[in-house]
Amino acid sequence: MGECVQVRLLKQGDLSDIVSIHMHAFEGFFLTTLGNSFLKTYYKSVLKTKDSILAGAYIDQKLVGFGVGASLAKGYNKRLVRTSLFPFLWEGVKLLFYKPKAIVQLKNNFRKTGEQKDDGRYAELYSIAVEPDVGIRGIGSAIIHFFECEAKSQGVDRVSLTTDLYENKNVLAFYKKNGYEVYYEFMAYPNRKMVRLIKKI
Repeated sequence: MGECVQVRLLKQGDLSDIVSIHMHAFEGFFLTTLGNSFLKTYYKSVLKTKDSILAGAYIDQKLVGFGVGASLAKGYNKRLVRTSLFPFLWEGVKLLFYKPKAIVQLKNNFRKTGEQKDDGRYAELYSIAVEPDVGIRGIGSAIIHFFECEAKSQGVDRVSLTTDLYENKNVLAFYKKNGYEVYYEFMAYPNRKMVRLIKKI
């Protein structure tokens, strides 16, 4: 196809494209069901939080995929909320009126740990997505590689991520192909079996 993919740091101006890609790539997922406004608040906070790692894949200056996470997983969600406290509170008020059960799920989703002791002293890739109709292979792996390089440059020696354990064979195979191994399994709210993967970089 002759199209060149460039992976570099995301910018604040990418916010709308990030939300759009998320909506297309994660149709039916919990965060997507919270709506465009919540996703804008979430990703805007990610872009502003100082220890975020922000990877974007571009074709002809157009964002076609992204990966975002933290250089230190421990305490990141609290730091994220503090960065945009009032916008998150406003989103919470709106959810109370039209989707009150989502508040409980959000709170429980912040605690992604199992019975195994986990100190959270690793970088974590929270979200990775590629526009479904791009049609170019290898973009996801390029985003992961860039994310890992950024983490390593900040003195981190491990990167972790979580995903569904069941009915998720292709995604698990993708992460394992990129060098990730099972760290432990855990149950997310309400009854979603998850797995944490980790890689030494």
